[in-house]
Amino acid sequence: MTTRKALIIINPGEEGARNYCEGVFEDLKNLKTYLASPQGGAWQSGEIIERTRPCSSLVRGDIQKLASADYSLVVFSGHGYVQSETGHTILELKSGEILDEMELRAQSTRRTIILDCCKEVYDKQGRKIKMESFQFSVMHKAAESLAMNPVQCRKAFDLAVSKCGHGVIVQHSCKPGQKSGDNEVKGGFYISSLLESAEEWVQNNFSSVKDNQYRPFSTVSAHLAAKPKTAEKAGDRPQTPYIEKPKSEPYFPFAVVTQ
Repeated sequence: MTTRKALIIINPGEEGARNYCEGVFEDLKNLKTYLASPQGGAWQSGEIIERTRPCSSLVRGDIQKLASADYSLVVFSGHGYVQSETGHTILELKSGEILDEMELRAQSTRRTIILDCCKEVYDKQGRKIKMESFQFSVMHKAAESLAMNPVQCRKAFDLAVSKCGHGVIVQHSCKPGQKSGDNEVKGGFYISSLLESAEEWVQNNFSSVKDNQYRPFSTVSAHLAAKPKTAEKAGDRPQTPYIEKPKSEPYFPFAVVTQ
């Protein structure tokens, strides 16, 4: 039996501040609803850890809990930036506490990480860096469930995971130097686009699956489908999602359909 763990972290910022992001609460609600749905893999409530503005030590403890799972999902929605010296995304947690994105990759066998946060670049002294002087390289609302059986969908999701090799996929909502958009009704531009893309795929593929068969929609496919949606929502302000992934398939599932 495939064991799973998900960790969802949100940080809207300081209440009353101009950069307060009400939409992160929608991300949390929408993600939990989606994961629990048949097409999302029928995750159980005990498999999902949720944190709002946690301290860094608590998140590190949560990451250790994920280590025993065959597959884990980590999502961060909130404020962040890129540190110029390392190129790493720094996640802002509770007031005065931060976490390097690299710590989310620790002790992982099969893990997907989704980071929906801004990536303006700052040095260690907190000075904003212009992108021309920063060199960066990348290594490489839930809809109707269509009467799918949650038990069968969960089995299908686990089977899709079991066919994947060990590795980490990291999905970023924007490139360094850019900001991530937030909609206080629908959630972050990128996360909401991922969920919309998954639901569209389910609607388009449900009828083509024959009896006792299943079809997965990978995290990579969901990312590719979400990129133009994210850009459209951002309008004239550039927001370009990018991904780090193994060079070969299969990739971890984000959605499944079964009959």
